[in-house]
This record gives sequence, C-alpha cells and structure tokens, in this order.
Amino acid sequence: MRGHLKNRGKNSWSVIVYLGRDPVSGKKKYQWVSVKGTRSQAESCLTKLLSELDTGRFVKPVQLTTGEYLHEWLSDYAKLKLRPRTAADYAHKIERHVIPALGAVPLRKLEGSHLQGLYRQLLDDGRLDGKGGLASRTVSLIHRILYSAVPHVVKRRLVARNVAEVAEQPRAERHEARTLEPDQVTRVLEALRDSPYRSVLYTSLYTGMRRSEVCGLRWRDVDVHLATISVVQTMHELPGGGIIFSEPKSKRGRRLISMPPSLAIPLREHYQAQKDTRELLGTPFNIDTLV
Repeated sequence: MRGHLKNRGKNSWSVIVYLGRDPVSGKKKYQWVSVKGTRSQAESCLTKLLSELDTGRFVKPVQLTTGEYLHEWLSDYAKLKLRPRTAADYAHKIERHVIPALGAVPLRKLEGSHLQGLYRQLLDDGRLDGKGGLASRTVSLIHRILYSAVPHVVKRRLVARNVAEVAEQPRAERHEARTLEPDQVTRVLEALRDSPYRSVLYTSLYTGMRRSEVCGLRWRDVDVHLATISVVQTMHELPGGGIIFSEPKSKRGRRLISMPPSLAIPLREHYQAQKDTRELLGTPFNIDTLV
C-alpha cells in the first residue's frame, strides 16, 4: 500500500505515505503528515502527496536552513569524496561567501534568484577587504560548488529541484598564461645566482613543474646521478593553515622528467649543502627529506 489514513480523533488525521526502502539499512521509510479537518480533506492531502511522489515534486516537510545543509554537505560528502585540498577550498568559499549571505534562508525556500543575487553581489563588492568585487572566475567556481551540492538535497527529497540549474553561471574570463622569453630566463637565472631559493626556482624554470609538485619533492624522487626527477607527490597549503601531501591528480601527472646539466649540477650542490647543514645541526637527513 502506497499510502493510507489513520484517524487520531475528531477532525484529526495522519496521512501516511510509503517512500520506499532506505538504500543503506533496507528498512521501509514512511512520511507522516498531520491534517486537521474532515476525512475528505485528509484524502485530498494523500492524493496530493502521491501525485508529488509520482512526478518527483515531493519535498519532506523539514525545517533546515541553507547554511545548516551546506555544513552537512561539507562534512558528510565533500570531506569523504573530494581531495583534501579541494574539500578545504570548497569549505573556505562556502564559509566566507555563501553562508554569510544565504545561510539563514530556509532550504525549502531557496530560489535561483537568491543565487543570482549572490553572484551579482560578489562580482560587485565581494572582496572582504572592501576593495571591489571577486574575479568572475572565482564566482564561477562558487556556482559550480553549489551546483554540486544541491543535487544531494534533491535526492534526499528536501527540495524539489536543483535551483543552481536556474541561476546563470557567471562567465569566467580567460587568462592567457604568460611565459618567459629566452633572454628573460637568462636574466632570471643570473639574478638567482646567489639566492637561497636558487635550487627551487631553477627546478621550476627547467622542468615546468607546478609549485605543489616542486614543494612535494623528496630526495628519493630526485636522481642527481642519472639526472631524472620522478613526480609522485604534491604538497599543498590548506586555507587557514596546515600542510597536506597527496598523489598527483591523474596518471598523467605521475611522470619522469629528464634534467638538463644546467639543473642537475645545482641540485647536486644543493643536496650536499643540505646534507652538511643537517649534520651540523644534528637533524635527520635521509631519502624522505624534502628537497
């Protein structure tokens, strides 16, 4: 039976609708709705609920704010399913920009117009220092975060549709990567000759590795004799502090890079200098030491 009525007294009824089985526990789920009025009114309520279930418009009558739901989503989904750096970035943007503006809005009343207004406000004056708006690329990312978060509340039947589908995604500006000309590379290398950061910047210039890849390098990943670098680990700083290490995002990110002599030589020197300094300070040095 998909639904039935239960009399609770004079002009008082419970409308009980079967929602199916819980995918985790396997237990049957029901929705109870109280109706004050005649049996005919209760039957009308039952018919309406069954129609909403059939058309996918049924929404559980719960009192949950947008902020409360986003906190749940960050805790129950983002931290479990996303890479730590990505989850931390999502949390940072939701806490800083979304919840202060929309956190108090009841989830069932959240509309596409709310999101459109948020995007407009962030583009106009979203910077926390009060010096203008956020970049369109940042606001576009916030839209994609919300677009990912809302479908989970639709599956739980807490809202009838993904309101992020109604809101227009801000158009992200495309930025062309700026590259150094050969003569500029020469000038940079010359300026780095006596810099304590010479090794890390040489590595970036000669390999094209990302900052997270360079920072994640251990001596086990660098063969100073065969002049190769194995990219197998990245290091990220989380918003608000903290450091995490992780594997590259894709198989393509795990790669072997050949070093030119102009990089291999300073890395050999850096290896010996770091080893000597650590021995002098009495601190451990081994193949797992960061370059």
